[in-house]
Amino acid sequence: MVVIPGGGEFVGKRYKPLVIMSIIVVNVIVFIYTSIGYIPLLYSSQESIESLGFKPIYFFTDPVKALLSILTSMFVHADILHIFFNMYFLWIFGSRVEGIIGHGKIVALYFLSGLAAVLFHIAFTPIGGYDSLTIPAVGASGAISGVLGAYLLMFPYTRLSMCLFYFFMPLCFNLSASAFLIFWFAEQVIYGYFRLGGVAYFAHVGGFVMGLFLIPYLYRARARPPAYLENVLRYLHEYLGIQVMKPKALGRTAKIILIVLLLLITGGFLYSTFISSNTMVYQARVLTDGGAETFYISINPLEITPTPIMTEKVRIVTNRLIPLIYNETLSLSTVKWPRLDYTISIYGVQVPVTIINYTGLYDEHGVLVNASGVMHTISVRVSEGAATMGEELIASFIYKSSYIDTSPLAGLCVIAAALSIFAISSIIKSEEVAVYTVPPFPGTYPYL
Repeated sequence: MVVIPGGGEFVGKRYKPLVIMSIIVVNVIVFIYTSIGYIPLLYSSQESIESLGFKPIYFFTDPVKALLSILTSMFVHADILHIFFNMYFLWIFGSRVEGIIGHGKIVALYFLSGLAAVLFHIAFTPIGGYDSLTIPAVGASGAISGVLGAYLLMFPYTRLSMCLFYFFMPLCFNLSASAFLIFWFAEQVIYGYFRLGGVAYFAHVGGFVMGLFLIPYLYRARARPPAYLENVLRYLHEYLGIQVMKPKALGRTAKIILIVLLLLITGGFLYSTFISSNTMVYQARVLTDGGAETFYISINPLEITPTPIMTEKVRIVTNRLIPLIYNETLSLSTVKWPRLDYTISIYGVQVPVTIINYTGLYDEHGVLVNASGVMHTISVRVSEGAATMGEELIASFIYKSSYIDTSPLAGLCVIAAALSIFAISSIIKSEEVAVYTVPPFPGTYPYL
C-alpha cells in the first residue's frame, strides 16, 4: 500500500519541517550503523535489536535501563522496509503538522507520543500475553502514530491518494485524510485485540491516542474566514454545487467512530487492570545437563505461561514442571518425594512424567521457587500440525525462581484508560484545531 498526498490545499504553512528532516536523518544514520556487520542497508543485526530495543520487563526490573531503551528503541528499525515506510509516513504527515505548530511543539508531540506508545504496549500485556515481556520492541511507529493523530484533527479533509497493488498493477483512488486515518486506527485496535502478527499494535494505538489528546494543547486554529464569507461559500455549495471551502473539522460520523474506538480501548485497559491484579510474574532459571536458560513465568489461577525458551532440554523440563509450579496449599513448605508420577497434555498428547528424588520449596504465594530432581519423560514431535510421541528423555535439573513486583502494571492500565477518555474531549472540540484550507481554484471538489 502506498499513500500519496493529493496536494493543492492552501494551509498557510509557516515553518520549514527542520525537526522532521532531522529525525529522519538520525533514523537513517542509526539504521546504517545497526546494519553494518550483518546485512548492510537491509537488516539490523539481532544484537543491535536486543541491546537497543525496549523490553517491557525492564520497567519492572531495571527502570534506568527501561528509560534509556525507550529512547534508543525509537531510532532502531528491523529492516529496510520498516524504516522506509516509517520515514515516508513521517515526512508526508509530519512535515505539514510541523509547518503549522512549529519546531518546539513537534518535538513535544513526537516524543510524548513515543512515551505513550510504550505505556500502551506495557499496559496491554495482560491481554496481549505476558510472553511479550521479553520481546524487544523497536521502531519509530509509536511516535509517528502521534503525528497521525494530530494530523487527523488538524487536516481531516485534505486529499490523499491510496494505491494498492494487485498482481503488480496499481489500483489508485482518492480519499480524505480522515477516512484513511480512521480506518488505519481501527485496524490497529482490531489487530491488537486479535493478536495478529508480530507487531506491537497497541504501541501504535497509544501514540495515536496521545496525538489526539495533545494537539488541542499545542495548537489553536487562528485563520478563520469572516462569517459573511462562510455564508456566501455555503450558498455556492448548497445551491450551485460549487465547493470552494473545505469542512473545518471532523464530521459527526467520524467523531462517533473515533469515540466508539476509544471507549473500546478504555474498556480493554480496565479489564487489563483486573487481569494484572490476579497475575504474578516470576523470573525463573532452569539448569539441566543439556544447558541452562533464564526466562519469565506468568501465573494466575487459570494458567501458567512461560515466556519463549530457546534451549530444547530446558523447554521440555519446564513444560513438564508446570503442574508443580503453583499450589496454594503448599505455601511456605518444602516437599520431598522419592518418586513422583503424573501425566501432562502437550499439544493434545498425554505425556508421562516421572521425577526421581524430587525436592521442592514453595514461597508464601504457593509458587515453586526452588526444585531439583531427575526427570524421565518423552519428547513431543510436531509436524504438519500433528503432534506425536518422540524420544525418551532423562534430565537432571535445578529450578530456581524469584518474584517480580508487577503491581505498577495496574496503575499503567488505569493511566492508559484515562488518556483514552481524555482524548475523547479533543475529538468533541476538534473544531478548535482544524486548519482552514481552501482549494487552489474554485470549482467542484468532491471529498469522502
